[in-house]
Amino acid sequence: MLKYKKKGLLFAAICVFVLILSVLFQVFPENTADGDLPKEVSELVENYMNAYKISTHESVKYMHFENDFEPSAYRETNSRLIDYEIESTKKINDNLYAFTINIKTLTSLRRYGDVYRTAYNFAARIDGKWYYLNGISHVPPDLQENLNPDDYTYDDNENKVNPNDILGALDFSEEETQHYTISPE
Repeated sequence: MLKYKKKGLLFAAICVFVLILSVLFQVFPENTADGDLPKEVSELVENYMNAYKISTHESVKYMHFENDFEPSAYRETNSRLIDYEIESTKKINDNLYAFTINIKTLTSLRRYGDVYRTAYNFAARIDGKWYYLNGISHVPPDLQENLNPDDYTYDDNENKVNPNDILGALDFSEEETQHYTISPE
């Protein structure tokens, strides 16, 4: 009888151990295919998200854009982060990490309702410093080794404008620019 109790106790202990391991793997999934994120990347993402909760004017300080037009356009959206969940991370190369993020912003809230939208964002080391990139179009060509653009392209192209399509159409010369003065009432 004692022999059966020992076997039963051993079986129960193994089951509890397997259960604990499965819970741990659910709570602490592996961040990337190649191990943990570098500390600088984790801090960048956290700093960017905290700044984005304040405003686009704050979050743009952590970002890289591939042209001079987009930082000001980004700031002028006046959006703000409401909530986010990082669904997955992937090391593309030593200087580039990709993030699939479920995100909710003031802009998405107005446009789509109270739902999370998928965003493909990146952290890139450019000239020795890490920057946050909010789309594949901001990844510099020299950092695109092992990057498959199809993995980070949105299925719906609704409401997306290629900045190169409008940059040439805009004329910022003094005579073409209208100035407005807002006076307090």
